[in-house]
Amino acid sequence: MDELPKWRRGGNLSPLAISDIPAAFVSALLEADGSPERAVLILMNKYIFCLSSLHTYLEDSLNVQINFSKLTAGDMGPYVDVMDVLPLQYLKPFQLHRARLPTSVFKNTMTDIDLLMPQFVSFRGGHDYVEEMARCVAPIFNHVVAAFKPHITGTLASIMSPALRPGMVKDRDRLVSYFKAFGVIVLVIIETKRMCHYDDEYFNCIAQLVAECDACDFDNSGSNFEPSIPLHGIITDGHQFTFYRYDSTPQPQPLLHQGTLFPVATHPRADAGPLMTVLHLGPAAYMCSFRPICECVLYVFWMGLLEGMRFQLHLSLKGVTRAQAQRDQCGGDGDDGDGDGEMERRVGESEGWLEVDAVARDALDLAVQAAQDAAAAGRDGVEDGYGPGNANARFTAADDKARRAWDRIRESVDAAPLHGREPPFSIISDWNEEQVERA
Repeated sequence: MDELPKWRRGGNLSPLAISDIPAAFVSALLEADGSPERAVLILMNKYIFCLSSLHTYLEDSLNVQINFSKLTAGDMGPYVDVMDVLPLQYLKPFQLHRARLPTSVFKNTMTDIDLLMPQFVSFRGGHDYVEEMARCVAPIFNHVVAAFKPHITGTLASIMSPALRPGMVKDRDRLVSYFKAFGVIVLVIIETKRMCHYDDEYFNCIAQLVAECDACDFDNSGSNFEPSIPLHGIITDGHQFTFYRYDSTPQPQPLLHQGTLFPVATHPRADAGPLMTVLHLGPAAYMCSFRPICECVLYVFWMGLLEGMRFQLHLSLKGVTRAQAQRDQCGGDGDDGDGDGEMERRVGESEGWLEVDAVARDALDLAVQAAQDAAAAGRDGVEDGYGPGNANARFTAADDKARRAWDRIRESVDAAPLHGREPPFSIISDWNEEQVERA
């Protein structure tokens, strides 16, 4: 955690009072040629303001609900320079890794998918509705998020969906959801009915992802004047998965990177395309092709957890600074004698975040190493301490390493120094055999 905080658009945005939102929005609407979605993006890139106040104004005064699925790649050109560069293999890559899932966890994931698929989708025929696909791939996210319970939570909606007046969560055959780690948004997922790589619909889907990520970054940093953190994004149609990282801090425009499993040093362009499943080759090939996808999903969730920890450390260090200033102002302990106690608590909290971050990072390194070990075991001609050709022993060792990483991340999230937190909600933890038998 030695990286200094970075600020959205360089920290050069001006505060916008609630009373000034109507006039500012009207001005932005003119600049956006009448598009409310583009007007919102213009506001977010000029001002710092309360997002809920904008929601209230749009809903109550204009009867407008923002829907970023209406945006096209052309609409997003002024806001992120990558939308002017086609095809997207010219995106700069970020290094994506597989974080090895314990084989038992992966089997449980595929078992759940196996239960859902006959209900909602034909194995080879595909799906008619995006909701069907979303149901079928939900176990991927369910089992991954379980590793970080309760500190990663998801919401099936755009950040622009008003909290007090629910609207449609789907439009243009897309579903949007976002996930928070320790209370800060770290991941946006767009599920779509079809994803033909490099066609207009796909580029428009990326345009929506950029807008959603920008709004989520604004929500993270805007109202509290906090630094930005990179957000990850996933676009999927259930058969193909592409991974992105969004950074709002560069000026004058944010950067969008596409994930690649190839070494970035030797592949300077993100030209690997999406990770794909191979339904036509049968169930065994389907499962084998899905494992890398699940492990890349685990990796980006893990990275999100680390970003959430870094954000909380920043808040904790701010608390140390405030406590120090308060103690100095009061000449030591302060009038109530609590100055030193508050200072000690804040310092302890910061040290706690540093400790759990170190454990979580070590666990991620271990999971990535386990995936690399398993990949090496599957290649011909690889020799290691087990001797040539003894792949089963190497796979067993990789799975043991993955299990240790899985246990360490649980240790890390359980030790997070959150004051006044409630125990994680669980139905099954209160299982009572006798009561259930009588039900």
